[in-house]
Amino acid sequence: MRVLWIGIDGLCWVIAIIATLWTRLELDGNVLTHLNTWVVALGAAGVHAVVGTAFGPYMVRHVRGSFEEVLSVVRAAAITGLVLLVVAFAFDTIFLPRSVPFLATALAIVLMLAARFTIRTYRSRRAGTRESAGRVIVYGAGLAGRRLACNMLHDDRSELVPVAYIDDDRHKRRLRVEGVPVLGTGADLVAVAERTNATHVVVAIPRVDAELLRETRELAEEAGLKIKVLPPLNDWVRTDDPQGSDLRDLNLEDLLGRHAVALDQDRSAPTSPARSSSSPALAARSAQSCAARSRSSTPAASPCSTATSRRCTPPSSASPGVRSSTPTT
Repeated sequence: MRVLWIGIDGLCWVIAIIATLWTRLELDGNVLTHLNTWVVALGAAGVHAVVGTAFGPYMVRHVRGSFEEVLSVVRAAAITGLVLLVVAFAFDTIFLPRSVPFLATALAIVLMLAARFTIRTYRSRRAGTRESAGRVIVYGAGLAGRRLACNMLHDDRSELVPVAYIDDDRHKRRLRVEGVPVLGTGADLVAVAERTNATHVVVAIPRVDAELLRETRELAEEAGLKIKVLPPLNDWVRTDDPQGSDLRDLNLEDLLGRHAVALDQDRSAPTSPARSSSSPALAARSAQSCAARSRSSTPAASPCSTATSRRCTPPSSASPGVRSSTPTT
């Protein structure tokens, strides 16, 4: 496959060089018989093949027509154009007008990208005609929905194939993504299902509210569609692009808009007797501490005891000159 694309891109360069030289020489038909023309054209094709193999689109197997492949093709073509420009200024023996490197590079890029977009469009349309796969309406033409549909189209093992989008954003009307059209809003689900003979509807909105899911389920049941949902980003099998394997059935948590509460079993479990009992030494120290606090909090005994029958009077000092009136025996 890599050799095939090297040949296609080389043919694009040959066509670009011949076309620009032909227009530069005022539509002279003898341009095809000049050896100089073929030397420049084949040389440009060879330089692009070397640069593309080392730094460009042939080094990595890109998704056909993707942004990464487009960037690699443009980079390799720009380097090839610079080489042609150096040849035009440095070598007088080779007839190469100085405007040809600029015009030929631009035309070669257009031809190479057109070939890739043609192949990608053909593959997308062919994938959409798989009869064994379930026909899917993707609810949501945003980033998640587009990537999900793209992966379902380009995955030969996918059991689902997108046939239409529906989106509540009216600015996306008549939009086509990978050849899949946006045919209406969420309220048009039943009509779109009848129009496309769909079997499934996939809600490709990572943060969808429960009310929208309940309405979609009612419309899906009316249209006889099986409903699938795309879980939140943190629950995807792959964090870069959603796959068909990431889809799951609608559950009660989605309809209620609440998630299950996970309990901490270690904290909520009752304390076992073995863990609640203290060691003997610790229990003894605790008892001693309690006894000491009890003794310190008890009031001191009074010198006057109420248990005796004698009345205790506090000693008093007799004033001088006063004789005690207590009789003596």
